[in-house]
Amino acid sequence: MKIIVDTEDRMEHNLLASKQASKQASKQANIYLFSTVCALLIVLRHSSNFVKTTSYNASMLVPDGTLGKMCFACQGFVYGGLSNLALYGFFVLSGYLFFRTFRIDNAGEKLKSRVQTLLIPYLIWQTADYWVMAMLTNLPFIANRINTEPYSLRLIDYAKSLIVPESIFWYLNYLIVFVAVSPLLYYLIKNRCHSVAYIIAIGVLMALIGESRIVYSLGCYSVGGILSIHIDRMSIENRNTKKAILRLISGVAILITSGLLFFDVVNGVFIIPLRFVVNIVGVVSLWIFIDSFSHNVTATKLLQNSFFIYCAHGVIVTIVKK
Repeated sequence: MKIIVDTEDRMEHNLLASKQASKQASKQANIYLFSTVCALLIVLRHSSNFVKTTSYNASMLVPDGTLGKMCFACQGFVYGGLSNLALYGFFVLSGYLFFRTFRIDNAGEKLKSRVQTLLIPYLIWQTADYWVMAMLTNLPFIANRINTEPYSLRLIDYAKSLIVPESIFWYLNYLIVFVAVSPLLYYLIKNRCHSVAYIIAIGVLMALIGESRIVYSLGCYSVGGILSIHIDRMSIENRNTKKAILRLISGVAILITSGLLFFDVVNGVFIIPLRFVVNIVGVVSLWIFIDSFSHNVTATKLLQNSFFIYCAHGVIVTIVKK
């Protein structure tokens, strides 16, 4: 009898472990899929002048007239609307992942891990991007084919680019700063009421100082941390909502928020804090919408390389879109 009971206990334990592993794999696929879609939308954002417009000196890939206007409208919606969800979605996701397992007693370990996964890759990619572009933009027979001003060959200018990059790696540059101040940020958002007051303060700061990409990005990173700390049980990783309803609601929210962001880019009618709220609603909706398709998706090599897609596309797009 004891053998039978032990066998049943082991089977139950293995079944629970299998379910837990399956659930964890689903969460990873959710995150990988979201980050990959965001990376691809960023590539589309930086490729926006592939369509001929009056604003860009690009090759004519579509004719003038109705078709050209339709292409421009679609491009504008992606550039000014949908890609903004992806751009700041990266910050929300980064904050979410960092604070998901963050505690003050493991702060040193977390910061050390980000040196290996964030700081070192940033230095490598920014260095490679800078010197490849410096070479291409200073070679006489190639420079006139590159869609940017010549890069300086002075080491001091290269060093400055590591501190204040003008390339696509500004995102990683900001993220390094946010990670460095995360222990302090944790004290501001670990309490639910304090986190609400903190986000309101960020909104007030946005209203007072106007356009500030670093403050806007910090707000998105902080929201990711708040979601991770306070709403984990009800978060986008642990839902039981029916998929059809979930897709409908989140899909409509994506269209509305993207449209509002695009409208704001064109007309500049929204104050920055309101744009921030619209952006956050859109980011969460995009993540929910993508996750509704992720349950049958495995974390393939392609999905795990969204960071590579983001880092590698800059030079390619800059050259090709000339």
